[in-house]
Amino acid sequence: MKKSTFALIAIVGLSLGAAAIEDDDLNGQMVSTDAARQADEEDVQAVIQESDSDLAAFVRDYIAKDCQLKGAFFIESPDGKKILRLKLVSIEEKTKTAPGGAKTITALFTGAAGKRYEALFYLQSASFGGAEISKIELKQKPDLKNSSQ
Repeated sequence: MKKSTFALIAIVGLSLGAAAIEDDDLNGQMVSTDAARQADEEDVQAVIQESDSDLAAFVRDYIAKDCQLKGAFFIESPDGKKILRLKLVSIEEKTKTAPGGAKTITALFTGAAGKRYEALFYLQSASFGGAEISKIELKQKPDLKNSSQ
């Protein structure tokens, strides 16, 4: 008798639970977890709030970590034909404003045979706060020997 009563209670409980789940109206529906946005909000990149010296230190640290991981700062040549191994000479402490709230900072490098390169680092606001490097443009600078003549 006890076993049959327990079995009957279990069956009734399971059937009520199944009926509650079917009645829940959330079965199979996708619920958005996105925060509600105002109609006048635009998808605009946030402006970087860090100082120029902080951004220069950020780029310097990025280059140092890259050198530590790879043994040097490697980047594709401006013509895209080879990978260059560069050594940092200097970083400008002043940033310039770029489109979309981004900022740029310039770094000078030397490569093989004393060739000089200028790298333009594009910095934008990161999703977690702070800044991130979104793009690096490399340009070859004229040699000192050729430009002084």
